[in-house]
Amino acid sequence: MRVRIHLRLAALGLLVLFGFGSLMARLWTMQVDRQDYYTEILPTTSTVSVRVPATRGRILDRNGTVLVDNQASFKIVVDLAEVVRAYRQEMGEMPTVQFEVGALPKQFQEADIVSIFKETVQPKLAALGLARDFNAASLRNHYRTYRGVVPFEYPGDATFRESVRLAERIGVIPGTSIVVKPRRIYEYGALASHLLGYLSQPDIGKIDRERLSQFTYFIGDDYGAAGLEKTFNSVLSGKPGKRVMLKNEKGSLVGEIENLAPEAGADVFLTLDARIQWLTEQALREGKVGRGAAVVLDPKTGEILAMASVPSYDANRFIPRIKAEVWQAYLRDPTRPLLCTALRAFEPGSTFKVVVSLGAGLVGMDQHSYVCTGGVRYGDHFKKCWIHSKGGAHGRLGLEEAIKVSCNSYYYLLGNNLRDEPIVRVSRMLGLGQESGLELAGLGEMPGIVPGSLPWKELQGRSLDRPLTPAETANLTIGQGETLATPLQMANVAASVANGGTSYRPSLVRFAIDKRGRLVHQAKEASRAINLLEEGVSARALDAVRNGMWKAANEPGGTAQRGGPEGWEIGGKTGTAQTSIQGRRGNNSWFISFAPFESPRYAVAVVVLGGQSGGKVAAPVARRIYEGLQEMEKGHFPQLTKLEEAKGFFDEAEETTYGEELLVVDEAEGESGDEAGVPLRVHRAAAVPFEAVDDLEAPTPALGADAEGSTF
Repeated sequence: MRVRIHLRLAALGLLVLFGFGSLMARLWTMQVDRQDYYTEILPTTSTVSVRVPATRGRILDRNGTVLVDNQASFKIVVDLAEVVRAYRQEMGEMPTVQFEVGALPKQFQEADIVSIFKETVQPKLAALGLARDFNAASLRNHYRTYRGVVPFEYPGDATFRESVRLAERIGVIPGTSIVVKPRRIYEYGALASHLLGYLSQPDIGKIDRERLSQFTYFIGDDYGAAGLEKTFNSVLSGKPGKRVMLKNEKGSLVGEIENLAPEAGADVFLTLDARIQWLTEQALREGKVGRGAAVVLDPKTGEILAMASVPSYDANRFIPRIKAEVWQAYLRDPTRPLLCTALRAFEPGSTFKVVVSLGAGLVGMDQHSYVCTGGVRYGDHFKKCWIHSKGGAHGRLGLEEAIKVSCNSYYYLLGNNLRDEPIVRVSRMLGLGQESGLELAGLGEMPGIVPGSLPWKELQGRSLDRPLTPAETANLTIGQGETLATPLQMANVAASVANGGTSYRPSLVRFAIDKRGRLVHQAKEASRAINLLEEGVSARALDAVRNGMWKAANEPGGTAQRGGPEGWEIGGKTGTAQTSIQGRRGNNSWFISFAPFESPRYAVAVVVLGGQSGGKVAAPVARRIYEGLQEMEKGHFPQLTKLEEAKGFFDEAEETTYGEELLVVDEAEGESGDEAGVPLRVHRAAAVPFEAVDDLEAPTPALGADAEGSTF
């Protein structure tokens, strides 16, 4: 009996020892061997770091008028990875979807974020009155690309009251928070839109992956995709901030550990005068110009006071992101509203005679006179003067009279004596055939072409020592054939004559100042301030050009009389160039000028694409601008208002009026555009302004309906 009791006690003792040993082994495994694992899965506090974008700097005109600013907007953002984790914790299993990747499709499986979002987040937002339609495809793509690194931005802005309401319920809606985000605003709509540019939102190609590891939530910066917004993106962007917040063991935000405030971007000040820019754009709109440009320069400095192009666009349509259908409509529009007409190159017509006249002053031919008999014969081809179609001829003319009546025969003969070398030389001094150097990106500025120049010969594959033929030189002298120039370049030609012979490099940006008042960018000294007189152009020739432009605008029989306002004498030169656009033959009309004549304060160039003559179509636009400038000098400033987009069209313009009676003057008609008398050659450079938009950077578009054909 005792033996049995001892055996039972021994067995019980062994059993207790085994159980105790097993318990100790299990405790060792849990507390020592696998401590890290169980510590990791134990609910505890954690931190969340958020990248806070800086407020973008402003863009202001020369007087401090704010053209581009920011306003606070409240955005609902969702950490989609947190939404999935919360769903898994609560439901255990989750819905999944399959997707394929690669050229040889490979099947992958992931959480069905759309179903989860609709089940967990959307109803709770709806209960707070904050539900919005969202794009399912965009949501799915965002989750697949960024997971929880970049929060999903819920569509639309929230009001201040809505943001407060949501903040009170943040812990209830998984992964959801409210952020204050600066929203870009272009104060005057389409005003100076091509110069200011537009923004795009960050996408996978714009995020620096090396920085992603620094933040739990990576909120990227909008970036400049065109114009000043692009060129000065680094100056305007500022320095991002960082917030580090504490999460409790339940995953709710309970406090803030660190808050490093972002540093706002610098403000950029322009040479533009917003009032003159507004006047210039209104002159084009009210004159019913469907395609064209106008540039106003300060001839004493080369500063751009206004540079307007039509058609135009409103950069506010890109905020927060442009709709895909709107972007495609811009691209499909044959009038090319996204391109800056003022920086595109066109045949300058008779305005180029000013350049040829200065070239004559290089070699002492400015005092020569020639006889116009209605045209000049080159072999079996007769190149007409515009007066030939009227059955007349100009007779013998000197330089001043030739500019006044825009005699083509004079310039054919002058050019054939000059040949192309002096014309090319003075063109280079005036900035023709080269880009302006303006700090504008993504606008596709064209350098233009001067036949006979080295770039032109290389483009044509011609021998570098082979001069132009007499017929080619004749075409060059009247700004036809292969000759191309931009409205900005021709405004600079007028400014150089106005100021006594100094060709400045046009400037648009004066300086940039950060929020601490430090100068972070300053306009460089003019890198091309060339004095034509010091380079060999005679003062006599320059005076003759000035006087000829005065006669054109102020004497009976001049071609430019419609460009001068009451009370100001101006110097002006018209031009009409034959062209072919969208399969249609037509004319481009030009007018370059400066005023007041004795003490010029403004140089103005206008081009109207599809205008029948420079005198009747382009010159009245300049006159309208000058009238506004006169009122400003009297202290009557225009009230700046938001401008709608200027729509483009291809209608031919015979005459520009502004509701007043037609201006009847005794004027010479000037060239009609067909003096070249040869079929137009469609050369590569001429086609670029209307066919190439590859230099435009596409913004990140807002998607419409998702791939399944609906929005939620």
